[in-house]
Amino acid sequence: MDKSGHINISEFKSAVANFYEACIGYISQWNTAFEEIEVLEWVLLREVPSWSKVEASINFILDKRVGLQLDDTELFDEFSCIKSYVTANKIKEWADNSKTSEQKWVEIFTHLHGENISYVNILKIVEFAMSLPASNAPTERVFSILNNIWSTEKTQLQVETLKSLLILRCNYNMNCIEFKEYLSGKIDILKQIQSVEKYEN
Repeated sequence: MDKSGHINISEFKSAVANFYEACIGYISQWNTAFEEIEVLEWVLLREVPSWSKVEASINFILDKRVGLQLDDTELFDEFSCIKSYVTANKIKEWADNSKTSEQKWVEIFTHLHGENISYVNILKIVEFAMSLPASNAPTERVFSILNNIWSTEKTQLQVETLKSLLILRCNYNMNCIEFKEYLSGKIDILKQIQSVEKYEN
């Protein structure tokens, strides 16, 4: 936009093209990252885990998380106890009952806790693996929401306004009436909405 308020169409088109190229590059990086974490697939417990797969995941995690402390000897003992519990029959039972990975690990840790068997090292690996996003769908969802908000009629939205709308849409699962009822009980927020502070920059 120039000083007179007119939009330079070629500059705008160039900015939009650069933005979309950056977005596509970002999503492509996510796909590459998922190939890298295949060493953690054993955590899903779709088959009886092997020590070699656990070792590969240890190397991967230690490469990513500086300062993570794992005791190899204790970890091997913990893995041996887990392997005696996670048999081929147990894997089939879980599959027949459609158990999620989280449910499987809760069952394992509950069993180990009941037997007074330590699992602090294997827990760190499972926590690391479970904290990773399962797909890039949340990222794609944000871009879809962005496209819905930033339509041709609303191109004048400032970046901060757009950011605020995205945060609301992604983090509050309410329709307009529910959001109004939610806000009606939040006096502090209502005062901030009505204040002029948000306009002073």
